[in-house]
Amino acid sequence: MSGCASLHLSSIQREDWERLGPAGRTFVVLGKRWALDSQSSPQVVDVPPLQANIAFAEAYIADGLGSRAGFNHRHYYRFYVNDYTWLMLQLSTGPLIEDERQKLHELGAGGLRFPDNIRTSIAEPITVEIFHRKRKFYSLLAPSVRNIATAIRIPGAS
Repeated sequence: MSGCASLHLSSIQREDWERLGPAGRTFVVLGKRWALDSQSSPQVVDVPPLQANIAFAEAYIADGLGSRAGFNHRHYYRFYVNDYTWLMLQLSTGPLIEDERQKLHELGAGGLRFPDNIRTSIAEPITVEIFHRKRKFYSLLAPSVRNIATAIRIPGAS
């Protein structure tokens, strides 16, 4: 996720420097891919991988909903994660050593514990309906997300 945040930040900086217009949105979504092949159903023939990838489709649909659904924050806040990703962030500090846990708590907004400290304080979670299910998206502070990898010492992280 840190790599996604770095890409998001470099993209919005490039757009700002080149005056291309409003910066884009980045969605990080956990989900599953349907295992669709001719063995699972005789009606299934050559389904391209992204068409059966529910996480990809969810991110694509959420981005398409755009500003009218609430995805209209300032560009540093346009880094969104779905509820599954948010749950994984909430559970992620368990296996860490105390030093790493403390560094994560120091990211973003002071006085809050990880991952609440990297959430955008001005934005409530955005609830949308995708595939007939309510999904929540959380707006995160992209600069803080970028620093997660270095806080927990992931090899090769900058």
